Amino acid sequence: MASFMAELRARYDYVILDSPPLLGMSDAQFAAQLADAVLFVVRWSRTGEEVARKALDSLRHSDAPVAGVVLTQVNVRRHRMYSPEDVLQYYGEYKKYYVS
Repeated sequence: MASFMAELRARYDYVILDSPPLLGMSDAQFAAQLADAVLFVVRWSRTGEEVARKALDSLRHSDAPVAGVVLTQVNVRRHRMYSPEDVLQYYGEYKKYYVS
């Protein structure tokens, strides 16, 4: 896999790997160790906090280069019920910055 990744890096500017869940299979962890950067993606309201922590800890312990975490598919209305002081309370204000 390492030589295959080296070949891909020589041919392309960007190589993006979409892997299976970290805790289910070891493939994702090995691929993460070969990456230049890892983006840890968590689906809101589907992935439990403890599961996400364990998966992120496993990446850190394997010395994978974690660049950041993304929380996807956030239900903004439901989120506001839980955290009214959160930055998402300003979500409606951002609409004026974009053109439809």
